[in-house]
Amino acid sequence: MKEIEDRNQVWDIVKTWLVHVDFQKNDFFTIPTSGELDIITQIFCNSHFEQCISKQNFLNGKPCADPFIIAKAKYIKGTVITEERYMANSAKIPNICEELSVNCINLKQFLQEQNWTF
Repeated sequence: MKEIEDRNQVWDIVKTWLVHVDFQKNDFFTIPTSGELDIITQIFCNSHFEQCISKQNFLNGKPCADPFIIAKAKYIKGTVITEERYMANSAKIPNICEELSVNCINLKQFLQEQNWTF
């Protein structure tokens, strides 16, 4: 939730939606299980992936949800949906997902898989 609050005005839409739906924060933002924490540890054992938290954010105590989202997806055998793109030698979400064998798609792919049309 903190990461959403720290984003720019695009995320204001998300925050407004959260206020207007029957949103239970504890149902949506769960405490990581020990299995998920093991996966997060696995992510950060690769020193290259430490870059997913920028040095400035780390020093300022700003949140980074990426490793938690990836760990949850791996733990429940789910899929990560992101608009980040795979880039060679990067610590982006698709790179970490590939390393951990976690399915990772973008929003368009998700909509196509769900057969949603607009």
